[in-house]
Order: sequence, then C-alpha cells, then structure tokens
Amino acid sequence: MHFSRAWLASFLALHAQQGLALVLEDISHLDVEPHALVVRGSEYSNLDLLKHNSFYYGGEHNGRSSVANFTVTLDGEQEGILSMERFENLLESVHCTDTSVAVTLKEEQAFAYTEQAWQWVNDVADHTFVLVVGKGQCEWSSNRLPFIVSNVAYDESTKTATLEGKTSSWHEVAHTYELSLGKQTAPSSAARRDIDKSTSLDFNHDIPVRSGRLPSDNFDLTWECADCSTEGAFELGFHIKTEHGFPKVGEGSITLSPNGVSATFMPRLALDADIKDQTTNEIDLGRIPIAGVSIPGGILNIGPQIVFSLGYTMGPVSGSATITTGVTVNLDDSAVVSIDLGSHDVQSDGWTPSAQAIPVSVDAEIQGDIEIFPKASLQISAQVIGKGIEVGLNLRPDISATFQALHSTEGACPDDPKHRQNAVTVDPSASVTLNFEATFGEDDGQPDISRTLFEYVAPLESQCLPLGPEPSGTPTPSSSAIPSSSAIPSSSSVIISPPTIPSSTPPSSSTPVSSSTPSSAPPSSSTPAASSTPSSTPPSSSASPSSPTDQFTVLPVQPTKRAHHHHRRMGSHRRHGHL
Repeated sequence: MHFSRAWLASFLALHAQQGLALVLEDISHLDVEPHALVVRGSEYSNLDLLKHNSFYYGGEHNGRSSVANFTVTLDGEQEGILSMERFENLLESVHCTDTSVAVTLKEEQAFAYTEQAWQWVNDVADHTFVLVVGKGQCEWSSNRLPFIVSNVAYDESTKTATLEGKTSSWHEVAHTYELSLGKQTAPSSAARRDIDKSTSLDFNHDIPVRSGRLPSDNFDLTWECADCSTEGAFELGFHIKTEHGFPKVGEGSITLSPNGVSATFMPRLALDADIKDQTTNEIDLGRIPIAGVSIPGGILNIGPQIVFSLGYTMGPVSGSATITTGVTVNLDDSAVVSIDLGSHDVQSDGWTPSAQAIPVSVDAEIQGDIEIFPKASLQISAQVIGKGIEVGLNLRPDISATFQALHSTEGACPDDPKHRQNAVTVDPSASVTLNFEATFGEDDGQPDISRTLFEYVAPLESQCLPLGPEPSGTPTPSSSAIPSSSAIPSSSSVIISPPTIPSSTPPSSSTPVSSSTPSSAPPSSSTPAASSTPSSTPPSSSASPSSPTDQFTVLPVQPTKRAHHHHRRMGSHRRHGHL
C-alpha cells in the first residue's frame, strides 16, 4: 500500500489548514441520553464517583452528520471517574491550575454531598479518580481532558472543594473503553438524538495526471486517459472495545460499504518497443486527501486518501502502435466488508459488481504481450487512543492482450471484404479485482491481512484487425508472411484465462473495434513493426452489429489460472501502522 504513519500527521496538518476534515466536537449527554444520569434517585447523584461514564461527540460535513460515543470504564478498586459536565448546573465558579481544580457549589446541600461522595479518595493513599473537565470549563480545556485527582480539600465557608492532582491524557487513563462512530445503536430507551449515523468518505474524483510519457532504453510509452475517474462514496463505521489496552474479539470493527460507487478507466497507449524480455512497473499518478474524521484530545484520527496508479507488464513485444481499451465497474450498495479488530477476521458480502469492457484495438502492426492495469485505492489510516490500524480497498481493472502481426497477399483477415494484406490478431482478456488489505503492528513488508473481495473475468473474443490500404491488384492464391527479424514468439495465448467454464457455455460475444486511431489518441510512433509467420489461421472477426462492450462473467472468488508465463500481477500500495 506504500502508506506510512507519517501520512496521518501530514493529513491532519493539511486538513486543519483547509478545513476539510470532519472534527467532532463535544456535545452534551442531554442531547443523546433520554434524561440526565440519576443514581439512587438523588438530584445530586451526578456528583457520585462512577466506574464508567459516556461522552458524546458530533459534527456535520457536506450535509451529513456524524455522532460518536466514547465510554470510559475505570473498574479497579482504587479508581473511579467523574464528569464535570454532568454537574455544571450546580457550579457557581471553577478555577483551574496544572495541579488543582477548585469548584464552588451554588447550594449548601450540593457541597455537603461532595464531602460525602469524594471523601473516598482521601481515605486510602492510593485511591484516585479521573475528573473529566469539559470544553471551556478550565482555561486550558479547549476540549474534554482528564485530570487525575489524588486528594480533595474542602472550604465550608465558601462551599469550595479543591481537587488536587495533575492533568493527564486519554492515552494514560483510558485503558478500558468503547468507541463507536457511525452505524451505532442508540440507547434502548428512546434517545433524543438519532445516533444511527454513518460517516461518508467521498469517492468522486478524476485521475490527477491524465497523460504522460515513460521513455526507456527499450521502449517509449505515451499514455493518455480519456476518462479515468471514480464516483460515489464509501460509508464508514468504526467501533472498538478494549479491556486493559487490548481490543476484545468480536466487539470492535471497521466497516466499509459503497454508496453509488463506480469507476471508469479508458486509457490509450502509444507504444514503440523492441523488448526481448518482460518488463513491469507501477506508477503513482497522484494522491488525493479526502475529508477524514477527528475527535479532539487524541481520541480518534482517521485520515483517508485516494491513490491513483497505472501499472504495466509488457514483453517480449515489438512494434509501434496506438492501443485503445477500457472498462467500467459499478459496485452494489448492498456490499459490505468488515474487519474484526480483535481477531483480525474479515467478513464481506454483496460484492457483485456490474462491469463492462471495451475490446482492445490497435492501429498498426505490433506483436507480443501487453498488460495494463489502472488502479484506484481508498486508503485509510486510523489512530485511536494512540494506537493505529491502516486499511485499504484497491480496485484494479486488468486489461491484457497478445498481439500478432500478419501479412497475406490474399488478405490477412478472412472476413475483411477489402482483402487488406496486413493485420494484427488480438487475443484479449479483461478482469476486475477488488482487494482488501489491513496492517497492524510494525512494517514487515507485507500487509497482515490481504483478502480478494471479488475477481471477475470477461472472456473477450479474439479479433483480426486489418491494417493499411486495399491491394491494387488481384490477390494471388498463395499467402506468405513477412519474416520476423526478432525472436518474438508467435504464440496467441491470452494473458488472463478465466476459471474453468463448461464447454457447453458459449463465450460472450464482442464486436471488433474499428482499427482506426481515435482522433484524441496519442500519436503512435512511425517505426515499422517486425512481423512473424502465424502458426495457424488467425481467428475471424465477429460480424455481430451489437455494442462493442462485453458484460463481465461473475465467477466465484478463487485464484485465476494464468495461461501465459509472461503475465504477472503488480503488488498493491503498502501502508504501515500499529495497533
């Protein structure tokens, strides 16, 4: 994934400047809970030291609201927790320093209650409790922060209790907690605020770099993306429950589901090559930071980005041509993938996309093996209470073909009514894969989890594409091939073979794409291509007048057997983190 923890820091700095991140601010428990917390029926029960307390955060971005519930548990015999927000209506004034928080109560009865409720911390030397100071209640509290209290002094004349101790952090005190963001269940008694909200990650983007050139000693590749873009959004759900710093199995997850997600990749390549061996590479075309989520105080930071890349594998290959192809993929909104943060188990369902591929076309003689794979990756780095996880969804269309240059004085393509003497046969294939990856702990060069959510293959038909002008004379009965000056094999095997299909199942039909170069295609090199003698009669072009797109065949997720030893998939983007 090529995704490091440094990305999260840069994401937060960038989005803080641009105001793109969704920062969830403190909201009152009265907005979420049906009524104020009441223990033993006392009107002063919010002054009691508790073993757990819930804190709520909310915000809105692009018309979408999100709510988070952060519940901290301090269940040791020598610890407790108290939220100052819950009894702020009883306070006359608050004065804070780094070592004390002095609260003056409005009523004698409330002050007397604190003497009884908080005396526990003075009874035993190692007793402490966490006072959670609300936003703005102390000069230094720009958001909720914990204060560890080890002693309380009382002044009856002023009704003031001075809590002595030290300021702290959630990373230090929250060893056992539960945090939920998006798609969470409201309290059983009717809550005032609907907290079954989802956090949406925008997926509407064009590829940042639409064209480029990749010169090499053995080839010159110019590429242009007429339409390379993604649409829609991914809905994010985050839930984690820990005990003493460790996630509980089955009670913590990151969930992603698509909402109107589609991707279109229509690249054109102008290639001039004479490669005797295989070469492969993947180019990073741009990274687009998208609005993340932050809960202040170091509770939660989620930094997502979209990474566009273009990969290729080619060789042996010889010739100069412009190659045009494309694929469109639509994901179903019912799809969902979830990773258990305790067991690292991945569950997925509903990944049944609709996809269409445009068969490969060329405008000049070329022979050999070429594979291209534009890729769009949604990558998410999340840190919660100082620990992290990184996950990614990598959508990769794969478009491959074996080309073979032909020459025949009778007409290179049997179905060509103009009997043109030169042609290129194309054995194409196209597939789409969606991979889910996750990284925990330190970087070891590989993701801790890698799961293929779907892999679909389109069995495109072989094509014979005639090239050049009509012959001026009458064709002779014999045919010959231009001798090859290179050692390029004349194999016409496809790069990607679909999983086994019963012989009675006919392949999907495809209409040959016109061999003329699109007007907007990048210019192809004028270097003539070497030709080789075909080992057999080339397959005929289909005469069907139907649309040039082919509906993908939906197949079970399983390793796809490769029928050509030159084909090789590129590695995906890598990211690093720890949890």
